[in-house]
Amino acid sequence: MFGVSWGFAVVFAIAAPNLDGCSDCDKIAPVLWIPFAGPILAEFVDETPGVSPAFILNAAWSGAQIVGAFLLIKGNIGKKNLSSREGSLSLEPFHYRDDGYGLKLKYNFN
Repeated sequence: MFGVSWGFAVVFAIAAPNLDGCSDCDKIAPVLWIPFAGPILAEFVDETPGVSPAFILNAAWSGAQIVGAFLLIKGNIGKKNLSSREGSLSLEPFHYRDDGYGLKLKYNFN
């Protein structure tokens, strides 16, 4: 989730300076490289007075980055560690449809 939301920000930051009809894109693009705060800071970089309706979208975008980073960290420090489980690894013949044959790698958890 973090990779997708921040990746979208990076793609937009790279493409924004070349967009036609966007006067503030040169100012907004460098700010989007900042994880978590970039979309919210982009709201304050443009020179329009007050808070625009896009602020809610930018806040949700930053929120998605924060939640994604939290889930990434939580998933990496979880209590289940599959690499510590014992199992068996085998190579077996595989029949695919009518005339396709091959080998499959099979792992059984014990």
